[in-house]
Amino acid sequence: MELTKPTMVELLDHLKAGDILDNGCPVCGHKWAGEWTDLNGEQRCWQCGVAIQVKNHKIPEQWCQAQGISTDEIKTPYCSDFHLLPLRRLYWQATHHRIPDGDYFGDRPDPREVWLNYWRWIAARHVELRPIYPDEILWDKLLANPELNGEIELGEILDI
Repeated sequence: MELTKPTMVELLDHLKAGDILDNGCPVCGHKWAGEWTDLNGEQRCWQCGVAIQVKNHKIPEQWCQAQGISTDEIKTPYCSDFHLLPLRRLYWQATHHRIPDGDYFGDRPDPREVWLNYWRWIAARHVELRPIYPDEILWDKLLANPELNGEIELGEILDI
C-alpha cells in the first residue's frame, strides 16, 4: 500500500490555493456536484461523499497565526480533512463505496452500512495505516470492536 499523509507545507499550500475542485472531486475525479451538509459552506460530493468547504472558510485565526499565515490567505474551496484525502482516495479506488463524511448537527444522511463498510475497511488495514495516521484515528477504540456494533459516530473514532 503506497500512501503518504500530506506535509504541513502541502496543507498550507492547499489552503492558500483554492483550486481543489478545478479537476473535479479530489477523491473520485468526477465533475464536482455537491450536496450541502449542516456546516455553513460545506458540501459533499454526490458521487463519493467526501466533504469540501466550498465557501466561508472555517479555519480558526489562532491556528493560522501559529502556522505563520493570515486568515485572509485562506481560499475556498478547500478540504478541512486534507490530511485524510489520500486515505479516502485509496478507499474509494479500492471499493467505490461512499465515504461517510461531512458535518451534521443531527442524523447523518448515510445509512449505517456505509459507516460499517468504511470503518471495517480501515480496521482491516490497520497494520499499514496506523503508522501513517497514528494520531488521526483512535486505533485502540476501533480495533477493540472489529465488528463495529452499535452506533458509530465519526468523532468517536477520528480524533476530532
